[in-house]
Formats: sequence, C-alpha cells, structure tokens
Amino acid sequence: MALSTTSTPTSPRALPEGGRLVGRVKVPGDKSISHRSLLFGAIAEGRTTIDGLLPAEDPLSTAACLRSMGVGVSPIRGGELVTVDGVGSVSTDAMLFTALTPLSAVAPAVVILK
Repeated sequence: MALSTTSTPTSPRALPEGGRLVGRVKVPGDKSISHRSLLFGAIAEGRTTIDGLLPAEDPLSTAACLRSMGVGVSPIRGGELVTVDGVGSVSTDAMLFTALTPLSAVAPAVVILK
C-alpha cells in the first residue's frame, strides 16, 4: 500500500513476526519526537539517521544516557544529521541492566533485577 503525504491507511497493517519494518518518516522536530527518535534508533538494528532533531536539553540528556549504555550517537548540532548506531532489541535487557545496576546502590529499598 503506497501512501502519499496526504493519505492515510484505512486499516492497520500487520507486520509478520520476525518481519522487518523499513521506511522513512518525516515529522516536525520537537522535543518529544526527538527524544523518541533517539530511543527507537537505540533499539533498532544498524544505523538510524535522524534529520531535524531538536537540540534541546531533554534530547541531549537522552543521547548522553544512551552513549553511557554503549549506543553510538553522533554529536547533536542544530541543522545537522544525527546518527544512532542501534544495539538491537536483543541487547535491550543488557541496556536496562546497565542503566539500573548503579541505581541499586542508592535505592532506599531492595532492587531485584530479573
């Protein structure tokens, strides 16, 4: 089903299990979309290129957090493309573990990571 920028699908399209979703999406750069673009790029397999990422404090902080978890994120500068070298969904548990383990040292309660 080919869509123009003005058409919308009449019903959702199912993606078979184990299938791939490949395409381009152009949306206006705002803080929330920029933040989500970085997160989607991080869990994708391979390289994601983001055009129009807003260099606001929240996306910059998200990029720094992702870098600390081993995700490659290029420098974010207004008007420049940003690349994210995703680690794939298989590594999402490892990313979460890496992010939460330091929190267990300062948490006021017992933290159990399964």
